[in-house]
Amino acid sequence: MSNLESTLFNRSLTIERLFRATLSPSQHNTVSQFLKDAETEMRSHQIQIDKLRSQIALLENKKTNLSENIARYRSLLSPIHKLPPEVLGNVFSFACEENSFHIHPVLTPPPLSLSSVCGRWREIALTMPSLWSSMNIRFQRGWTKGGLYRQLYHLVLLFLDRSKSSPLDIVLNFKCRLIHADAIPTLAALVSHSPRWQRLVLEDIPEECLRHEVFRTLGRHRMAMLTHLESSHNGYDDTVWDDYQCHLFHDCPSLTSLKVANSGPLDHGANLPWRQIKKLEIVNAYEIDGLDLLSRCSNVEQITLERVSGMSEDGVEDEGDGEFSHIYHPISKITILAVEEDDVTCILKHSTLHELSSLEIQGADDDWDEWDASQEVIADFLHRSSCHLTTLALSKLPISDSQTISLLYLLPTLTTLSIEERTGDICTNQVFTSSFLNRLSSVTRMTTHPFLPELAHVKFTLHADELDIGVLSRALTARWVPDTQYALELGIACIQTIDIVFIEDEDEEYVENLWSSLGWMASAGARLTVSALDDCDE
Repeated sequence: MSNLESTLFNRSLTIERLFRATLSPSQHNTVSQFLKDAETEMRSHQIQIDKLRSQIALLENKKTNLSENIARYRSLLSPIHKLPPEVLGNVFSFACEENSFHIHPVLTPPPLSLSSVCGRWREIALTMPSLWSSMNIRFQRGWTKGGLYRQLYHLVLLFLDRSKSSPLDIVLNFKCRLIHADAIPTLAALVSHSPRWQRLVLEDIPEECLRHEVFRTLGRHRMAMLTHLESSHNGYDDTVWDDYQCHLFHDCPSLTSLKVANSGPLDHGANLPWRQIKKLEIVNAYEIDGLDLLSRCSNVEQITLERVSGMSEDGVEDEGDGEFSHIYHPISKITILAVEEDDVTCILKHSTLHELSSLEIQGADDDWDEWDASQEVIADFLHRSSCHLTTLALSKLPISDSQTISLLYLLPTLTTLSIEERTGDICTNQVFTSSFLNRLSSVTRMTTHPFLPELAHVKFTLHADELDIGVLSRALTARWVPDTQYALELGIACIQTIDIVFIEDEDEEYVENLWSSLGWMASAGARLTVSALDDCDE
């Protein structure tokens, strides 16, 4: 036993004996010395503990810092850091195509979110003015509380500053009938940058807003960059625009695209550069209004008509105030979005379009079940126009297989054909019957007038129920004639693109069967796609 251990042992025995006796003065001094020695030793131990704790804390801090560094190092090795700034900038552009400003509840616009991720992303975002050039603003009642309009104003100023000289894409949605005084600074800031406007959308705008002084100053600005203008009326009063003539957009030398919805301010005598318009879209208008608007755009090349017809809300035909102007414009493409037969015939019975090359008619899965009048009007239109139609798309229409065959015989120059069957309560094919498919496959040397001789690209969206996969396969393979000389003998073109879509997503078995029958065409050079429609695609 060492001297220290012996001393501690003797001290412990002495203390144990003293707990059983009365302390004498000498013993009291002994215990006092023991106490001082113990306190001195405890202080020495505490000093050592504090030193060790200090070392532990230092090591913990070093460990934390190393953990952060490890995370940063691993982050730098992640795939996204391998992307060049140009590629990352393109990704940002997709994320910031439409920057919606939601002040209440707060929803941060994408450019602000991206620029707050890290220093590199912030630097890229700030060096791309185009990310900040899109603003979708909805003015709502109740924003006067809590200074929400002030927040909107400062946010708009930030985007205007960071967009620098980039063309602006502005969407203004008015959910209030009157412009509140607190919204004026925001609108004034936007109007002051109107020479940079490239696309302007005025949604649900009431007359009182457009007549406001803050908009009136637009007429004094030359909007040289504006290429697309769009307006819609919120329907507070159907006749509110009758005595209003818009002169705000008369000086727009680049304006070529126009969309008018719900009898807005741009279709009642508006002072616009009508002859510049190349692309026109009219939504929800009576026949007389839609054709009057179309007649002004004498150089239009592409038109889209959605629910434009001569039927009033109660189903009574609107006779108008006089005869319609017949349309002879150089239109090359027509898209018709119809919910009733009259929507289809509206433009076609009042026009002669020699340059038309593309016609698309989209229907709806509603109670519309008449097509005879449309068939007759389309036939008359094609005969009258003598146009060389190369693209035809028919979607969800109440057209039969025989009517489709008759229509397609009128289109010998057709190269691209897209047909989509109706859905809803109808789960069988009305067009893609054996009769239609057999006609599609009837290509022989003995045919005087081949059916669709120039057809090269098809997209068929159909039901699997009662479909004969073998007949469909033969109809498509019959048009695979890569031998140029043989194709000339048959008088048909070789099919190049085939896109077959089954409407019901549970038709995977049909997808596999058709692919096993046609897959060789893909190997031979055709562009072949066979798929089933997902619920989210409908």
